[in-house]
Amino acid sequence: MEHQILENRNKISMKKIAAFLLPFSFLLITIYTLYSCKNVSASSSSGEAVSALGGLVVAVQPFELTGETSAANMKLHWNSIEGAANYAVYRSTDGDSYTQINFSGSTIYDDYAISGDKCYYKVKAVKTNGKTFAVSSVVAGTVIPESSSLNVYDNTTYTSFIKRSSLKVDDTYYNYVYSNSNGQVTLTEYTSTDGLNFTVGNVVMDPSHSVITNSDITGGSTSGELYSCKLEAMSVVQKDNQIVIWAHYENASDYSLGRVVCISGTAGGGYFTYHGSFQPENNDSRDMTFFEDTNGTGYIVSASDTNTNLRIYRLTSDWTDVDTTFDSIIVCENQGREAPALIKQDGWYYLFSSAAAGWYPSSAKYISARTISELAAADMCDIGNTQTFGAQSGGIKKIGDQYVMMANRWSSGWAAPDPILSALGKWSSQRMLPISLSNGCAFYDYYYNIKYNCDFGILIPVQDGRNLSLNADTSLSNTGQTGYTAEFANDGISDESDNYYNPNATSGVYNYIVDLGAKCKIAEVDVTFRVYKGSEVYNTYTIDGSMDGSTWTILQDKSDNTIIGFNENVINDTSAYRYVRLHVTGLYRASTNASLDASWVRGIHEFSVYGTY
Repeated sequence: MEHQILENRNKISMKKIAAFLLPFSFLLITIYTLYSCKNVSASSSSGEAVSALGGLVVAVQPFELTGETSAANMKLHWNSIEGAANYAVYRSTDGDSYTQINFSGSTIYDDYAISGDKCYYKVKAVKTNGKTFAVSSVVAGTVIPESSSLNVYDNTTYTSFIKRSSLKVDDTYYNYVYSNSNGQVTLTEYTSTDGLNFTVGNVVMDPSHSVITNSDITGGSTSGELYSCKLEAMSVVQKDNQIVIWAHYENASDYSLGRVVCISGTAGGGYFTYHGSFQPENNDSRDMTFFEDTNGTGYIVSASDTNTNLRIYRLTSDWTDVDTTFDSIIVCENQGREAPALIKQDGWYYLFSSAAAGWYPSSAKYISARTISELAAADMCDIGNTQTFGAQSGGIKKIGDQYVMMANRWSSGWAAPDPILSALGKWSSQRMLPISLSNGCAFYDYYYNIKYNCDFGILIPVQDGRNLSLNADTSLSNTGQTGYTAEFANDGISDESDNYYNPNATSGVYNYIVDLGAKCKIAEVDVTFRVYKGSEVYNTYTIDGSMDGSTWTILQDKSDNTIIGFNENVINDTSAYRYVRLHVTGLYRASTNASLDASWVRGIHEFSVYGTY
């Protein structure tokens, strides 16, 4: 059991490919190569091409709308497939008879207020000539009723995650707290009878107990290695009655060492054993995690080779050392990834990671395979959106049978921190993103609230209304550059770095307008602005509503905005509007607050309007 203490590949839009190649389609020989979850398509007896395991894959996530008392809505995700111009979504209430409910180029669909307790879904990939060439397996979505005593995780602010400690011996729960005073590290044991409320106990590790006679660290032989250092990315796990701690070890003043360290001991048994810091296989090791396989084998995964690669090391049977009979597995080679998190479900291994991008939000990616060794050859796949919804890929927790990504929002590392977190005196926060897993594919979305109870294994994401803007008319927007026109910003494809709207504007002022087709009450508007690494900008703007597309009312004034990338906007105006406008008034370099009016930083990846008809 595990208890963790947390601290471009560009894809060409298939709609762009389809638009370009349509006149030449008679020359093409289609090769079924997938963007993610790669496999070969096979033909069914009916003549339709049915994707083999790992081909066209659909996953479903039940969710609530604000004010509802059960998760009776289903969010469908599927992976993009090369050659697909559109996707047809089918629903069944009995698993036999299916009805088409959507046809578009999107790779996401919300099915609201389903009938009964369960629905079945499948998706077909359709070429520009209208022929189906891939069909997914069937997935089922089951309604989740609410129960009493649900906690609420609020992604718009700082929220504590409530879960009993997984470290337990007999009737006592344990927790271990790291402290660092001027480089001197101490670990203190806390105990509890309920796993939630803890009492401070004994110190189990301090500098005087970290003496390693063969240490090459200055003062290590006399003062101990924990005398002047810092530990990060710490994993605290339990092996029988033994507590095992792995962490990234560095000097107190810099990050020049690149080592791992292991500490272990008996829960409630006094001082632990300090096993020393080292570089596994003589490789530098930094951001890291621990993983226990289903057969009890332990592994550590760390960023290595100056954050160029990730490496997977197998541990000895007691988890306190690296197994020297097992060569490390290099994954995500030359991709510059960090914050690894490895999980396993339904026979698939999934390794999530973040781009090494300092403190700013960055793109999350994952790889998957049937065996750990096969992760070495796995292709990296996009997930979430291009800025991980204002955060970075982080650690993963499990609630019942479902995993959630706890994405790190390192606010105080930004040039202009999140004002909500600053007002609370918080350096950072985590955004809970429920993960849907299916046949080697992974998906997650942003919800402003998550209802959950770890004891009951209940997880219910809450969306602030229906997605009103998906594939809605955007013709009133400023014209876009060729290949980056307005419809790409509300097509539901938010994880592809080359899928965005770039206005044909001569300045940082432009309008993006969505016609919802009818008057609606707007609850939330989420905008994912473009972010260019090294030249991060924030956008100043207003969110406006209109009945006729001509006269506008300001719904949210963000003329003082300094948040880069993903911006969520709660709308309190109760009037109904048919048109919603993003009126951008300027772009500014985050590091200097100077205006940066350039086409290569201008534009939006996704614009989502939530509310009710």
